[in-house]
Amino acid sequence: MATFEGALLRPGMYADVKFHVTRTNPPFLLPSTAVIIRSGPPLVAIVSPDGVVHLKPVQLGRDLGSSIEVTGGLGDHEAVIVAPPDNVQDGTTVRAQQ
Repeated sequence: MATFEGALLRPGMYADVKFHVTRTNPPFLLPSTAVIIRSGPPLVAIVSPDGVVHLKPVQLGRDLGSSIEVTGGLGDHEAVIVAPPDNVQDGTTVRAQQ
């Protein structure tokens, strides 16, 4: 039997537990519209400083509905297209807006 704060936890009882974990490398949180799902790995469209679109493969974490965790494949200072069109292609030139 487990005890917590002086009380006894018996079979059939339950407790809410919260863990506070500090991540050394937290994931990026992107709108789900930013992730492109085609055949192959999931992609994210980024815009380079010269205005060229690049499709980068990414690793996904948890799907939170309206947003998705990206756990790998993106750098800290990359400009992501949050709602790319369905026909977006690698190498397309765009004019980025904030």
